[in-house]
Amino acid sequence: MIERSLDCRYIGQGYELRVPAPSGEIDAGWVARAAAAFHDVHERTYLQRFDDKPVHLVNVRVTAVGKVGHVPLADVEAGGTDPSAAVKTTTDAVFWSGAGEATPFPTLVYDRALLKAGNVLEGPAIVEQFDSTTIIGPGQRATVDRVGHLVIDTAAAQPGRAIEGGQP
Repeated sequence: MIERSLDCRYIGQGYELRVPAPSGEIDAGWVARAAAAFHDVHERTYLQRFDDKPVHLVNVRVTAVGKVGHVPLADVEAGGTDPSAAVKTTTDAVFWSGAGEATPFPTLVYDRALLKAGNVLEGPAIVEQFDSTTIIGPGQRATVDRVGHLVIDTAAAQPGRAIEGGQP
């Protein structure tokens, strides 16, 4: 299944609405149908429409959905429980305590790409990778499974959440 959609807004607005993209070749008629679809969605969403206002097309999206067979996940290299080879640095991370107080904790920062299956990370810890950061809070424990997932045990965790990081 292929689905095409558009993110549109009125000129000057700071937010978009997603609307179904018209089918067919992109020409003047297609642009008019796309604008009409946006006006319709805007009216259904906000109970008002502005047919005389220009429409700004921000994004064109294409989503393909299909059935695939089983995709095996590759095992990551096995290592012991010691994750020290993946440590990048140490920093002070600040966590809110259950009493509402900010408390700094010395916190190891790990490179996700260097973690091995079986490594165990005791919180507080920070795991960095190219597209995300994982926070392991005080009292939490993360174990790297055979395919590289971080399985975080929160049973002994202190209430709170990371709010900012210090400089290494």
